[in-house]
Amino acid sequence: MIKTLRPILYSLYLQDYSSSLIQRALLASLIIITVSTTIFGALISLYFVYGFQTILILFLSPNEPWLFQKEIFSFEFIFIFSIVIIITLVINLIYVLKEKYEISNYEG
Repeated sequence: MIKTLRPILYSLYLQDYSSSLIQRALLASLIIITVSTTIFGALISLYFVYGFQTILILFLSPNEPWLFQKEIFSFEFIFIFSIVIIITLVINLIYVLKEKYEISNYEG
């Protein structure tokens, strides 16, 4: 995932010098978080809270109103999903700052 978004990260740094480092790091992290947590975070949270059967129900019987049968937005779901988002944010901020440091050393 990081390798596919690397050109986006480079374009944020090489083309836009007017915005601050923190703004660019937050923007890059927002892009990565949106893609990664939307796809993986929900499945991981559903797996930990309800087990593998919920994921099978989600994909094998889309006509069944499973959202109304189970309390999807329970405390456990929100807690685990929040932890996934926070960990992803920290990892991406570290990566973006590391990339910025490498780019500035390369240019200097």
